[in-house]
Amino acid sequence: MRQSVISELNSLFRTSIYFHQTLEKEPILVDAGNYIADESLIKEAHAIQSVLHADDLHAVVIQPSLSANPVIFRYRRLPFSQVIALRNRGEKPNLLTANLIATDLEKQLIILHHRSPRSHLYPDMLSIPGGGFCPPDGLGRTGEMHITGTANREFNEETRLTVHIRNDIAIVLTEELETGAIQVNFLGAATQIPDNRNSGWEGDVECIHFNALYEMLVTRKWTPLGKSCVLACSPHAQCRLQKIGRYLPARLSDVIGDHGNKLTHHIGRKIQLLKRGGECGCTAQCTICISHHRR
Repeated sequence: MRQSVISELNSLFRTSIYFHQTLEKEPILVDAGNYIADESLIKEAHAIQSVLHADDLHAVVIQPSLSANPVIFRYRRLPFSQVIALRNRGEKPNLLTANLIATDLEKQLIILHHRSPRSHLYPDMLSIPGGGFCPPDGLGRTGEMHITGTANREFNEETRLTVHIRNDIAIVLTEELETGAIQVNFLGAATQIPDNRNSGWEGDVECIHFNALYEMLVTRKWTPLGKSCVLACSPHAQCRLQKIGRYLPARLSDVIGDHGNKLTHHIGRKIQLLKRGGECGCTAQCTICISHHRR
């Protein structure tokens, strides 16, 4: 992905998501042991456990260097209840997550995740499948050794489908500014969608035809990560990606590109006005600008 793409996405999503870099290989993960929680945090987390669907082990990255090459993440293990307790204190633990965009090329569908109204973050919004890295527990019991394992597991849990992540898939490293989460995003995995699909506890699968994606971007409420990653795969605002086949099937990019004049004008105008401190002038229902209207 060209630097111009990253710069414009950071301008558009400047209050919510920061794109750090694209990666040739997934980050190297180093286990640094358990997170050291004080007694009050443990008590707060214990009270939270009762309302969680599950309290799996997660990983918080220690002093992450997000512009390094290669990227090496040293992490500490802690249950998700402690992550929520830290966030309730106003802290932003660097929770490690994996997310992916996947398509069924034969049916020309992109797979999205409609988050449950019960979700801890971004309830009832469209996003892309993904979630927290679950590390080994340090006692010899199983856990994930690689972040691709997280992407595969989360995709299966949220969609009940399997996915193929190629070795040359594009990887984008982002940071969620509201929570501090570090997101490893795989853009362009392949899957096959059956005609009958079931919903999961964390939300529903939405399979959107390539021709309908532009309307969905404009009219639906999205998580910042979901919308920014979809836009990262589209040739918006004079940012046509090089080697588009590495990111998403060319037909998807072409379909988004069919609406390119309208989308480019809207996003390009917004970026220029924001640089000058102006208003974009569109309606509050335009979800491309939703973060700006909420400022």
